[in-house]
Amino acid sequence: MIRTITLSLWVTVFADVLSLVSPALVSPALVSPTPTSSALASRALAQGFPENQGFAQEASPTKPRAQPQYRPTSGDLSIFSGRTMGNGETAIVAGTGFPGTFVEGWIAPSSRFNVGLRAAFLYASPLMGFGTGLGAEVSVPFRLHLFARSTMDVALHVRPFVIVGEGALVGQELNFADNFGYGIGFESTARAGFQIRDRLTLTAGAGTSIGYVDVPDAGDGNSAVGTILLLGALEANLTADLMLFLELYTGYGFARGSLFDKHGVLRASLGVAYAF
Repeated sequence: MIRTITLSLWVTVFADVLSLVSPALVSPALVSPTPTSSALASRALAQGFPENQGFAQEASPTKPRAQPQYRPTSGDLSIFSGRTMGNGETAIVAGTGFPGTFVEGWIAPSSRFNVGLRAAFLYASPLMGFGTGLGAEVSVPFRLHLFARSTMDVALHVRPFVIVGEGALVGQELNFADNFGYGIGFESTARAGFQIRDRLTLTAGAGTSIGYVDVPDAGDGNSAVGTILLLGALEANLTADLMLFLELYTGYGFARGSLFDKHGVLRASLGVAYAF
């Protein structure tokens, strides 16, 4: 009888304990599965935070760098800068100053390559020094556009030339200064043009020239010559077809000792260009 009562008490206590513990065992917090990484990512995005800052930074677009282009930066007329004329355009140029007066015509077989023909009446040497004399120069200038960026254009300018006239133009400044002389050579410069304002272009460049001069009557009047050049130009476009310009060259020349009393280089011209 006592054993039966004791067993009944233990069963009652066990049932009471089980009834208290069983709700905790089946609680949703204990039985819910561990959130997956995709679930965490979705929850983080819902809260406005990227799940991985590193990946977010890699995915964000980067600002592209300015790349050089290989066409002129604008269609404004330019003769002396690195900005070549557009495909099929033509222009005529006239200028005067020191050492002479010139006219030239330009054509543009392409927007990157321009070629011209120049004729000049000379009253001083176009090579170096400041000797005066009468003569003429014919040259074939051309420009090759290399690259452009923003408002800057860079081009290679090459000008083969032939000079004929009095000996003073090619270095004879004493007994044979009035005798016939001639010179041949070519000039090469690299030019950068900057369109600093609408219709206003500033140009800077540097280069060299190499040539050969001779005064046959002088006997020893022949020599190789060369110059190192710096140049600048300012071009103002009055209209789309009409332009005023100022061009300046300076530098130093090299020749055999008996030629050219002075070896400084100075060339300056002011003129107008018209495109059609």
